Order: sequence, then structure tokens, then C-alpha cells
Amino acid sequence: MKYILVDYRAKTTLNNRCFKHQTINGIMKSNHQLKIVLASASPRRLQILQKHGLTAVVMPADIEEIRQENEEAKEYVTRLAREKAQTILSQVALENTDLILAADTTVVYQKHILEKPRDYEDASRMLHMLSGDSHDVYTGYALIFLPEQQWCINYVTTNITFHTLTEQQIKNYIDSKDPFDKAGGYGIQQVRDTFVKEIKGSYYNVMGLPIEEILQKISLRDSKSCKSRQNGS
Repeated sequence: MKYILVDYRAKTTLNNRCFKHQTINGIMKSNHQLKIVLASASPRRLQILQKHGLTAVVMPADIEEIRQENEEAKEYVTRLAREKAQTILSQVALENTDLILAADTTVVYQKHILEKPRDYEDASRMLHMLSGDSHDVYTGYALIFLPEQQWCINYVTTNITFHTLTEQQIKNYIDSKDPFDKAGGYGIQQVRDTFVKEIKGSYYNVMGLPIEEILQKISLRDSKSCKSRQNGS
């Protein structure tokens, strides 16, 4: 499998400062005490935070995840992330919370948005589509810094190329039940060594959380890349 490191900032909608001399570990030294609420039930997102030295209280947001007519992927994932964060904002104790983090991920193949498969046939259809070709993974995220209620809303994309999959590979993977809670019908951790030929961009973004950019936002709290509550909702 081939990895190509891409500057994910070029894939985003907001301007960010460049941290040429800061490592992720360096960023985290000043942020390990943050009281974070994760507005997601995804165990993968929590694992990513923990892997990078952050802990979080999990509070899944109960919202209706339905794509609006003619809504593009980047608009879809950022809207859902914003709505999740807004929902949790009304539920948390502001004095005991430093940051609310919400995210949403989807897969796009030739302008077709692939969400979580409904059943075996749907998962099979998705994997046959992705076989031997490239697709993009979009993750939108929303950060609310408290108590100021300062918002950061953005999205990151990663390009994935699959090997040509055999019928047996597809069948075995669907039989494992792994595809059914994942956008696009696959989890990158499980198929990285077998399905994936090339990754361009952030691996963690495919897992559901572009942690590289989020860590920078946490470190900066940059007014140029954050919006007020009034503009962020």
C-alpha cells in the first residue's frame, strides 16, 4: 500500500497558520487538561482522541441525519457536525466544559454519496463500486470553545484507491458484519492491508476525525479560523 502525505490544509475551506516547528506532541502538552465533550457515539473517534493524549466525555447527539436535496458532500457533513454540536451545547454544563467536538463522515464515489449500508446487498453494491477505483472521504467537524462559544467549522478530504477486489474478499468482509456502521461500507482499519492500494491525505480523517487539523485548531483558537456563535450556527 502506498501512502502519499498531502497538506490537508489545501483541502479545507478555512485559512490556517502553518506549524512548521510544532509537533503534535508539543501541541498536546498544553492541552491535556481540556474538558472535552465528544458529540458522537463513534468508538473510533474516541480512540483517535485518546491516542493523541486527549480524553472526552461521550454525549451522542440525537439528530436526524438526512441529506437535503442537492446538498453536496462538504455541505452535508459540515451541516450535520454543526447540528450535533449545537444540540449538545444546550445540554452541557458550560462551566465544566472547555470544548464540544462533533463530526460527521461520508464517502463520495463519482459524485455519489455513500452512507452506511442498509443491508447485505447495499454493502455489496458499495464495495463493488469502490473496487479497483478511487474515492474521496469527507469528514466535517465542528468545535465550540467554551465559555466564549467560539465556533470552528470545517471539513477535510482524503482520497483512497482500492485494489480490484475479488468476490470472495467482498463476501468475507460483509459476512464479518463490519461494514454496516460505516460510511461507504468499510472501516479503514480492517481493510487497510488488503483492500487499500493508496491513501492521499489524512488516514485519521478516513477513520472519522481529522485529528491533525483539530489539534491545530485547539492550539490556535485563531479568530481568523473560528466563528462566533452568531456566525457559526
